[in-house]
Amino acid sequence: MKFGFGLLTAQNPPGTDTSYTTVYDDTIRLSSLAEELGFGSVWTSEHHFWEDGYSPSVLPISSAIAAATDDILIGTGIALAPFYDPLQFAEDVATIDQISDGRFIPGVANGYMPHEFEGFGIPIEERAARTEELLEVYELARNGEPFSYDSRFNTYSNVQMTPPPTSSRGAPILLGGTSDPAIERAARLADGHIGFVPVGGSATGSHGYTLAEDIETVTRETMVEKFRTDIVRIEEGIETDREDLTFVTLDSGFVAGTDDRAWETVYEAQLYSGKQYAQHYVSEPVCVDRSEEAEANMRRTAMVGSPETIIERLNTYERLSPDWLEPHVIALVKYPGIGFEEHADVLRLFGDEVIPAFQ
Repeated sequence: MKFGFGLLTAQNPPGTDTSYTTVYDDTIRLSSLAEELGFGSVWTSEHHFWEDGYSPSVLPISSAIAAATDDILIGTGIALAPFYDPLQFAEDVATIDQISDGRFIPGVANGYMPHEFEGFGIPIEERAARTEELLEVYELARNGEPFSYDSRFNTYSNVQMTPPPTSSRGAPILLGGTSDPAIERAARLADGHIGFVPVGGSATGSHGYTLAEDIETVTRETMVEKFRTDIVRIEEGIETDREDLTFVTLDSGFVAGTDDRAWETVYEAQLYSGKQYAQHYVSEPVCVDRSEEAEANMRRTAMVGSPETIIERLNTYERLSPDWLEPHVIALVKYPGIGFEEHADVLRLFGDEVIPAFQ
């Protein structure tokens, strides 16, 4: 099994006395530490117009991580495709590909936050079409040959992307999203997929297995099986050879000496993070569910706890993944409001006791 570290969002909750310079410095330092501890990848994430500064610029951060590390893969999980000029995106990816010596994996998706589309003046109804155009342009640009492109939103005439990629195919591009159209789009236009196993079995937006009216029926098996189904559909529908595809999934992964200690450390940060996603999605304040039932549901399904608990829940991937796939799990270890040393302790424990269990 492969392990990633994320999501590096550079959030700085209001009321803290931490500077953004420190937040970004910690992001780079934790990425380097993850590499030292045996993580195979590190992942950034993008949103816009959040009061806590949720990173709007994942490509510069990815470039900085590439310059500060030697071997670890760097991915975007995800970049919001509709907000990019496709050719500029391809050029930026090629540049990071060169800086990292072939270690960059761009992941993109449609986006779903209404206020972000309003801020950029882009109708949210155009998000899928704009994402498709970015993927189409990337495919044309990635081999370094001259090309022209004329479609609904973008037109390029006899252009050639430089710098060239480090390999003949360039950096593999992944597509996030768990709806049926997103899975079909990944099979047509991407080199793989970024899946998602949300804490507690539910999350903002539609993820295919959110059962708000009967949440107790959602298990880790339910969610991992959804991921398996999606990647099998993509693998069966794509022309690329199986060994050239990349599949990763976002999951929780906060570890401490005991289950209770892990939840004591991360619970408030987890609630803050979930609240931020929810209230930006609905564009109004939301209330956090602090009921015993809600906490019990998170504890029942989330990959949060002692090393033994984390290992047990990771074994779900070993049992349910296709025989041909080595699972690549991005452990959602980084939470806003938790300091560098606490995050470093989590990474060390994960690297010392969890990763070796799957080697």
